[in-house]
Amino acid sequence: MCGILGTFGLTFFSREEFQKGLEELKKRGPDDSGIFSDFLCTLGHRRLSIIDMATGHQPMTSSCGRFVIVFNGEIYNYKTLRSSLSDHYNFITNSDTEVIIAAYSVYGEKLVDYIEGMFAFAIYDKKDQLLFLARDPIGMKPLVYAYISDQFYFASEIKSLLPLLGTQLTIDQQSIYDFFCLKHIPAPATIFEDIKKLPAGHHLTIKLKNNNNILDDVPVRYWSAKQFDKDTRLLTPKLFRSHLIDTVKSHMVSDVPVGAFLSGGLDSSSIVWAMKQIRNDVKTFTVGFIHKPDDPDIIHARQVAKKLGTDHREVWIDLKEYSNAAEEVLSYIDEPFADPAMISNFLVSKEVVRDVKVSLGGDGGDELFFGYPIYRQIDWMRRRNFFFKNDNQSSLVLQKYFAYDESLVNQLLSIDSSQVSAKYIFNNTNNPVEKLLDLRQFDLEYSLPEYYLRKSDITSMMASLEVRTPFLYRPFINMVLSSAVRQHYFFGFGKLLLKRAMVGKLPTTVIFRPKKGFGRPTHQLFTPDTISEVYSVLGSLPWFNKKKLLYIITDYQKNQKNVSLLWRCLVFAYWFKKNQALINLT
Repeated sequence: MCGILGTFGLTFFSREEFQKGLEELKKRGPDDSGIFSDFLCTLGHRRLSIIDMATGHQPMTSSCGRFVIVFNGEIYNYKTLRSSLSDHYNFITNSDTEVIIAAYSVYGEKLVDYIEGMFAFAIYDKKDQLLFLARDPIGMKPLVYAYISDQFYFASEIKSLLPLLGTQLTIDQQSIYDFFCLKHIPAPATIFEDIKKLPAGHHLTIKLKNNNNILDDVPVRYWSAKQFDKDTRLLTPKLFRSHLIDTVKSHMVSDVPVGAFLSGGLDSSSIVWAMKQIRNDVKTFTVGFIHKPDDPDIIHARQVAKKLGTDHREVWIDLKEYSNAAEEVLSYIDEPFADPAMISNFLVSKEVVRDVKVSLGGDGGDELFFGYPIYRQIDWMRRRNFFFKNDNQSSLVLQKYFAYDESLVNQLLSIDSSQVSAKYIFNNTNNPVEKLLDLRQFDLEYSLPEYYLRKSDITSMMASLEVRTPFLYRPFINMVLSSAVRQHYFFGFGKLLLKRAMVGKLPTTVIFRPKKGFGRPTHQLFTPDTISEVYSVLGSLPWFNKKKLLYIITDYQKNQKNVSLLWRCLVFAYWFKKNQALINLT
């Protein structure tokens, strides 16, 4: 896992400015760094060395000298792809990075159909004077960009762009509204009007025109979950297990130690089971709070570790440590993001990296296999003809999904927008299968990339830990999406095929335990001083109704209500105070 930064265009800036931006990515890549620069393009890279540690230095130039790449991620099929490309390209290194360059030299922008993994990269073509950028299908790796004054900029994180932009930025008011509803800002927007996210499953080409101006193309989608809506392939539990083992095996390729997060849930336990079919010595890690020693997650993780025979470690967190880590995490994020799980995720990542540099996780299982309670709720609503009575289906579901009160948010915020910008979830049908598929598509294309996977990227990169998610390997996703819905969900019950596949492999109590979120002591963060600071900061900004803010705070202090909304207020206040010098309020 790494950090990338670059510019394209004829605007002059100093190497010191670029180096300062690159240093902002040091936690993403503490092992090595490099810069390439010519009259048109400058590329920077911070490296966390995982594969080909000796010759994988970046930026990397192709053997023919035409292409230069900076790459963040891992390509899991690179050995197979390298073999097929060897007749067309002269390989110099053993790295997956060079395989991407080779694939681009042969396939052009179609290379995204051949590489499988998690990635965000930029390739500079010296001959054609263009820059090609791409992000993996599910958005496991972030990529942001800006086009200002005829100069194009891109990076892994917003904070590394700021030294190069050298100007105050305007807040996107729609993004404020989206954040307070969804706890994150959906792609392609960021908190700043002039900076955008490249959406998951998209690529982008930037060219220099004859008049030396930049032709700013629009992002092109190359993968969508929607394309699998009508497929009905049947899978047996045995075939499913075989595919899972093959997928996990590809994710264990590394020149450094590999472990796994083990939450005690079905998803992470299934990944660990597959790891044990490949290698006997598997390290697993579980997090818990000292004040909750009998937490079911800890108990179930112990059961799985014992049955599978893993080298298991429990990471225990006390409340003081949690509060200190919250400040560290909030200082790191470069736009408002309010999943409280990021605090405990960061703490466990800090401990895991002491033993391994790569950890596998179960992200994506709930989205692929209809595991979230919202799927049952949608089914319940459909069976009672609820959708025939309500026109604003998406709004109703989003409020349930992200736990917000639209009316209360509208009263709190004094901005033009009063509707989230997230894409529609449902079409105008009451067909139960189509509704489930619409929601799964939303999960895979919107909430996963910019919410769940963004959390994982933030917290793991803060600890310089690479996290891999086998369930989100495109060949595996395509297999699942091509199978009949009834194999995974039927009459209120999800993950049916995964459960059948794991019978006899995992403890029965783990396979059939209800979906349960990981409890977080968010109340611990709402000290009198913190709440006073939230009121002081937000109350001074033009986007907030000061009276309604006071009502929300008072209601929490008296009745312990509005915890989720107050947490979002805290995150935004902390972020704004840290970044206010960069913000144009006029």
